[in-house]
Amino acid sequence: MKIAELLTDSKKVLLLKLSNLFLKFVSSIILIRYLGIDGKGEYFSYSQIGGVISFLLCLSIGDFFYFNSQKEINRSLFLSFRIVLIGLLLPIILLSFLLEIKIFYFYLSFILSGGLDYLTLSLLKSERRYNTVNLYLLLKSTLLLGCLVFFSLAIERLVILNLVISIALSFLFKVNNFKSFKDRVYDLKYIGKNLIQYTRSVHVNNVFGDMENKIDVLILVLFSTPTEIGLYSIAVVMVQMINHFSNLINQILSPLFNEVSNQIINSLYSTVYYSSIFFTLFIITFQNPLLKLIYNVEDQSLFYVIVILSIAFIPETLSRFLILRYKFGEGSKEYLRKISMITVILNISINLIFIPIYGILGAAITSLITYSIRYILIKRNMRIEGNEAKLLKPTEIYLSIKNQLK
Repeated sequence: MKIAELLTDSKKVLLLKLSNLFLKFVSSIILIRYLGIDGKGEYFSYSQIGGVISFLLCLSIGDFFYFNSQKEINRSLFLSFRIVLIGLLLPIILLSFLLEIKIFYFYLSFILSGGLDYLTLSLLKSERRYNTVNLYLLLKSTLLLGCLVFFSLAIERLVILNLVISIALSFLFKVNNFKSFKDRVYDLKYIGKNLIQYTRSVHVNNVFGDMENKIDVLILVLFSTPTEIGLYSIAVVMVQMINHFSNLINQILSPLFNEVSNQIINSLYSTVYYSSIFFTLFIITFQNPLLKLIYNVEDQSLFYVIVILSIAFIPETLSRFLILRYKFGEGSKEYLRKISMITVILNISINLIFIPIYGILGAAITSLITYSIRYILIKRNMRIEGNEAKLLKPTEIYLSIKNQLK
C-alpha cells in the first residue's frame, strides 16, 4: 500500500471525522439546551455505561472485520449477529418499557443501539465505505435531534427514539449477501474457529481499553450529581477534538496496517504527535470563549478539568496509534493485555480515591496519570522489541511523504 492510496482514503475519512466532530458539538449543545445540564448528564451516563456493556457483548467483531479480508463471510457474521442482538434484547426492552421500569429499559436500549451502531459502522468502515458511514451518522443525529427540538421530547422518549433509529438504520443501509441461509451457516462454521481465536487474543484488551476510557463516568455516577456529570461531558466533547485527527489516521491505517512500510508508520506517528500538541494548546488557549459562546457556561472548575484532560489526551492519542501494531501487526497481544489490566486497575483505584474528594477534577487527574503510564509502558516494550516508532522532524516527515509519492 503506497502513501498515495492512503491519501486517497484520507480525503473521505477526513470528511467523516470533521462531520462527526461537528455532529458531536451540535448534539451536545442541543441536549443541554433542551434537557438542561442535569438531563444531559443523565443521558450521558446511561449512554456511556450502555456503550461499555454493548462493546463487551459484541466480542470485538468490528476489529475482526478489519482482520478478515473475506467480505462475504464478514457480511454473514454481521447479519447473524444483528439477528441475535435484536432477538435477545428487544423483547426485554419492550416489556420493561410497558412495565415502566425506567432504569432497565434505559440501559438495555443503549446496549442494543450501541451494539447495532458498532456492528454496522465497523462493517462499513472495514469495506472502506466512508461516505456511507458519514451518511449513517448524519441521518441518526438529524433524526434524533430534530425530533427532540420539534417535539420537545422527555428523556424517556428520547432514549427509545435513539433505539428505534439505530434499528431502522441498521436495516436501511442494506448489507447485501446473496448467499443462501445454508451457505451463511457454513460461513459461520468456517469462521468460528478464527473468530474465537481472534477475539480471545484481542477482545480482552479492547474491553480493558474501553473501560479505561469510560471508567471515570461509571464512578462519577456513584459519587457525583447529574449536573457535575453534565459539565464533565462538555469537557470530554471539547477535548475529543485532540484525538479526532489521530483517529482519522488510525481509521485509514487499520485495514492496511501490514501493507505499509515502517517509514510511513514513523511519518504518521510523528504527524499524530505534532497535531495532538497543536490541538491541546488550541483548546487550552480558547476554551473560555468557546464555552461561553457554544454552551453559555462559565465554571472555573471546568476550566481546570479541560486543561488537565487536554494534556492527558496527548499520551492517550499516541497510545491509540501505537496499539495498532499490537492489534493488526506483529506486536505481542499478551503484553498489550497485561498493560490494559494494569492501567484499568490503576484507573479504578485512583478514581475511587480522587473522585469522592475532587469530583470531576479527580477524574481528569486520574486520566492524565493512567494514560501517561500506558504510553510509557507501550513505548518501553516497543524499544525492547526493536520496533520503536521514531519521532521525525517536520522536514523529515515532508521528505518521507515526498519520497513515497514518487
